[in-house]
Amino acid sequence: MEIHYESPPGLAKPSAPFAQMGRVRVSGFLYIAGQLSMDATGAVVGGGDLDAQCEQVFTNIGIALISQGVSWQNVVAFTTYVVGAENLAAIGASCAVSQRSSAMADTLPTRS
Repeated sequence: MEIHYESPPGLAKPSAPFAQMGRVRVSGFLYIAGQLSMDATGAVVGGGDLDAQCEQVFTNIGIALISQGVSWQNVVAFTTYVVGAENLAAIGASCAVSQRSSAMADTLPTRS
């Protein structure tokens, strides 16, 4: 089994000793680390603007996917973590718009 960890160009360097993603070659799965609304320089994008933050997060995920020769059409599932139950509805709506504008397949992947 071959495991390759990477933080591809276009994503901010993690502040902790973690990689942005890990690829396990034995199964063909690609695991992408949780993404924040940061650009390639590490600057926060959309401070206080939920829609802009979601858009940046999905842009970052797209960069990670493309760096491995895959696209949103290859995504099977993803997980969204939300701080504060009062933010669930707004995040869900904003992320749905960002997903649709990120060249995803007609059918969105499973999400938890």
